Order: sequence, then C-alpha cells, then structure tokens
Amino acid sequence: MHFRSVEQSLSEDGVVKHVLPGSSSNVCAILVNESLYCWGKNSYGQLGNGNYNTQYTPVHIPLPTGRTVEKISADHEFTCALLDNGSIMCWGRNNVGQLGRGTTATSGQNSPGYVSILPQGRHAVDVGVGFEHVCALLDNNDVVCWGSNNSMTGSSSITVPHTLPFPSNQSVQSIAAIGKVSCALMDNGSVRCWGSNGWYHALGVTGASTTGTPTLTATMPGGLNATALIAHHDGVCATLENFSIACWGAIQYTHVVEPTIPSFPRGSMQITSFAASNNRACYALENGSLWCGTS
Repeated sequence: MHFRSVEQSLSEDGVVKHVLPGSSSNVCAILVNESLYCWGKNSYGQLGNGNYNTQYTPVHIPLPTGRTVEKISADHEFTCALLDNGSIMCWGRNNVGQLGRGTTATSGQNSPGYVSILPQGRHAVDVGVGFEHVCALLDNNDVVCWGSNNSMTGSSSITVPHTLPFPSNQSVQSIAAIGKVSCALMDNGSVRCWGSNGWYHALGVTGASTTGTPTLTATMPGGLNATALIAHHDGVCATLENFSIACWGAIQYTHVVEPTIPSFPRGSMQITSFAASNNRACYALENGSLWCGTS
C-alpha cells in the first residue's frame, strides 16, 4: 500500500470532524458544526439526500431537527447513522431488511429513516454496518444484529434483531462490521468476531469457516491489548495500546490469517487515528499530518 501526504484547505464552516470511506463508491463526512455530507454513487439512495443521482461533490444530508450524528457507517449501497439520542437512522438498499424497518423492499430508501426494530426501551451506543447486515451495541451491553443471514447475523430472521451470545463475565466496548464479518472489542482488550471467514480470513483465526458465535481472534502482536476497531474491505484492524495497528483479513492485497502489524511510513511518530475502505486507507500522525494511499 502506497501512502502520500494529504493537504486540503477547508472553509471555516467546512472543517471535517470525522470522515467515513463507505462502500467502494461513496463517502460521508461529519463536520465540526455537526452537519452531515455525503457524495458518490447513489443508485439505491445510499447518500440519503432524497434522490438517486450520483453526486460528484458533497451534498448535505438532512436529519431530524436538533439531532446530531455520533457515528456513520456504510457498506453495500446503504448507510446507517448513530444519533446523539441513541437512535439509529438508515437509508439506501433494503432488499433483506438491513434498514431495520421490519420490511424489505426492492427499491432503495433515499432519505434517512429510523430503525424501528430495536428492543423496546433500549437505545444504541454503537453501530456497525456489513455487506447486508447491521449490528448494534445497546445500552444494556447486548449486541443485536439484523439483515441477511448470508452475512452471518446469527439469526434465520432478516427483520427481527438477534441477540449475540457473549461471555457473561465480559462486556463489549465497541463493535465494527464489514462484508460478512462483525467484531466486538471486549473490556479486557481482546477481540471477538463472527460471520464468514471466507477467502480473506477476516475472523482472525486459523481454520474457522463461518460462525454465528463471537469467537476470540488470535492474540494481538506482542500480547498487546486492542483499544479500538476499524473494519475495512474484507479485513479488520485494531489500534493497540502502544499506538500501533494490527490488521487481519485482506491487507495490502494479501490475506493475513492472524493479527499482523502492517508497514506504514511513520518514522518514530505515533498513529493517532486510522480509517480504511476497500484497498485504501488513511491515517493521522501525532504531528497532525495526514497520509492516504491505495494498494
């Protein structure tokens, strides 16, 4: 993977707080003023701007009055946003019920709509979007998933959330999903994944094929604890307690079975944030510089 420094001038009201490289064809960004902008392919309304036209420049995505986006996540032609009140809104393709409205549709939904199938009285604290499934971490520490069972949500139902089984003596800190795999960061610094191991070994273990049960990945390099998860195209990365990054699955056009530290040009500086999608990635260093590249 070849990286280059990225420099970009933004207007005062257009400073980016968080950027999401969505699927292979669209991107969304949350600005510091809490507004949401997306651009790219829009064949199923996955941009959420009310039409199905490809957008070559960022367009504003309307949200309910008074609500702001805490996290944005996207994969195969649909997008979901976790809002500040713990609700989730999704839009785009809904062929297997991945929008969480209790229905399926052949046409896409081109504007944000609330996920209506969360357990009564519960709200979300994190959300991860895979190829045709969604997983949410709830305020009671349950993890529920819905959408295509081909994406290994662990349930035969596509419209009713399924609760994943985790050890009772551990709690989930955050979740990430991509393709047909989902992963959870545990409170002891370990990582558990479920779904299809497939060609890319995105479960992070040797020998497994598919599983609907959250399974421990191999030990992180040096026995270090993971501190955050970043899912990307057919692979997963974890930031570690020493500020390095370990990845497994599809990395730099190779297939890595167990967590491995890839080679990033950073000298002695620490990586402070990292994002990836398909075979491209960006990371920021402690001096504030931003590096991006493609395989």
